[in-house]
Amino acid sequence: MAGKSVSLFLVDGTPHGIRTAQVGNWTGLALVCPRTDLARAGLRTEVRRTGVYILIGPSEVSPSGLAVYVGEGDEVWARMASHDSTKDFWTSVVIFVSKDDNLTKAHVRWLEAALVREIKKAKRAQVTNATEPLGGKLPEADSADMEAFFENIRLLMPTLGVNIFATEDFKRGNTTPDDALRLELKWEAAPPDKTLERPPPAHLSTGGRRSQLAGCSFGCSVDCKLPIGP
Repeated sequence: MAGKSVSLFLVDGTPHGIRTAQVGNWTGLALVCPRTDLARAGLRTEVRRTGVYILIGPSEVSPSGLAVYVGEGDEVWARMASHDSTKDFWTSVVIFVSKDDNLTKAHVRWLEAALVREIKKAKRAQVTNATEPLGGKLPEADSADMEAFFENIRLLMPTLGVNIFATEDFKRGNTTPDDALRLELKWEAAPPDKTLERPPPAHLSTGGRRSQLAGCSFGCSVDCKLPIGP
């Protein structure tokens, strides 16, 4: 696969605030917003455009630990404002719009259906949509354009830290994805080249998710219960 250029802009100057993302030579634009910053996102012109969006929150049943809701709208902000008062599970949203306002209602309905279908097919996230979007047919040229638009969405989602699509490794039957977290632990009193000989505890395999707990006696970023001593 040929290389691609991805541009990320931290609107607030922090990696956890509002962000925008673009792919080189692509007419689309992604906007990532924590729910706590939703009011500020409402002041941006991007959310007043036609687009698709993915609400993201925690899940206790999905392999990725994520639950999603996929939607579309003539004006994405109207849908966001509605979901803020009617849906509790989500903590952030990723919005996809066109920089040149070329996305139509038919386009975003097609994208919505494709997103729900592929996320369900990957079986990595819990899809909370109550119904299956129909999508609808597009003219041949428009269909080709939306296929390309969708592929850039697939590219950007894991780049933005939301890996909800199947990876090539999973398609080939590899049970260890490329984005899995791999750690090497060393005894504090051991010689420099002597690594931990016992296998790490199961909680260190996080499937690419970063734990927010702390307390391991070995300095891990997880709540490790590994006993001290050889």
